[in-house]
Amino acid sequence: MRIDLQNLLAAIDPDARLLDHWPLTGGVSAQTLAVEFERSDGSAAHLVVRAHGPRDLARDPDIALHEYMLLQALFDSGFPVAEPVYVDQHGQLSGRPAVVSGFLAGEARTADGPQSTSRMISEMAFWLAKIHRFDRSQVDLSFLVGSDYEDRSRLESRAEDSALAQRTCRILQESPETRHLNQPVLLHGDFWRGNLLWRSERIVGIIDWEDAFIGDPIIDLARTRLELFWTEGALASERFTVQYLGWNDIDIDGLPWWDLRMSLEFARALPGWGLPPEREREMLGLLEQFVQRAVDELN
Repeated sequence: MRIDLQNLLAAIDPDARLLDHWPLTGGVSAQTLAVEFERSDGSAAHLVVRAHGPRDLARDPDIALHEYMLLQALFDSGFPVAEPVYVDQHGQLSGRPAVVSGFLAGEARTADGPQSTSRMISEMAFWLAKIHRFDRSQVDLSFLVGSDYEDRSRLESRAEDSALAQRTCRILQESPETRHLNQPVLLHGDFWRGNLLWRSERIVGIIDWEDAFIGDPIIDLARTRLELFWTEGALASERFTVQYLGWNDIDIDGLPWWDLRMSLEFARALPGWGLPPEREREMLGLLEQFVQRAVDELN
């Protein structure tokens, strides 16, 4: 569906004139556009419009408003997130529920980009730990929708599952159910280098907060470990884990189980990413290695 950018801009600044727009990389569940416009004084400015799609809306019909509220809380607390500017909660102006925010100038790094330096791995560990230490005592985040990671029915094998997914299901079902040993905190839900903006070796932006929820920090940790294993290798994944624990010393007794739990999610998602066959086989091979390492730790 086309987003009515001029109509949306008029609600923010009646004198604004749309100059240009272009797509930005981001989550597959939302359409993200950079917008250049002219202010009433003739100066040019930029905003980002993030319009949510059916998947997000099915999970949370008010996701645009909730993302706006979360961004506001994080921005006010000094996190490197875009300042929220406007929310079209039900899509009356833009055609789809959308959040408008400031434009963050930074470099986006794709999965097939250069390897991260030790300094960049440390930056990732610092900011994930800082998210998990976010003080919720003064902010009401009860609107955040929970995840289905703890739904035991998702551990059951499916007819369409790959051999790896079926094996992972079996191991998870045979292993003792993990207990939450850490206090629930704010989780990003998809913290990896593709959702970070960089300037040199510093993180200047954390984007794509639509999967945020309240839960055990070990869930975020396991997901990011797997992402790093895929894109950076085992050493980077372990270095990140050690540095994260230096910033946020949580109980990780259940980490091998959660590594497997995340592996199951990615084993099921991988065939739908539309990757070239050679690249898909490569990622599947790395995922098998990650699963085996988790199994060895679990045993």
